[in-house]
Amino acid sequence: MQGQDISAHTTEKGAYEQCAAWSHESLNQWEDASEYIAKFANYTHEELCANWCEITDYTEFLRVDTVLLNDDALENVDAESEKD
Repeated sequence: MQGQDISAHTTEKGAYEQCAAWSHESLNQWEDASEYIAKFANYTHEELCANWCEITDYTEFLRVDTVLLNDDALENVDAESEKD
C-alpha cells in the first residue's frame, strides 16, 4: 500500500471536488498524461471518482463517505457555552 489521502468536507460537492483534484494530479504524473487528460476531460467530478478504479486499472480507488455529526453533542457544546 503506497498511502492514502484523507480529507474532511462540509459538503459532498466539496469532497468530490477534492477527489477530482487528486485524480487530475495523478493523471498529470502519468507518462502519457496528455492522452489520459484529454480522454477524461469531459467527466464530471462524480464520474471521474466513480470510474477511477477502472481508469487506474484497478490499482487505486476514490470514495466519498458521508459521516453525520451527532447533533446532541453539538447541542451540549452550545448549552455549555451559553452558561459562560
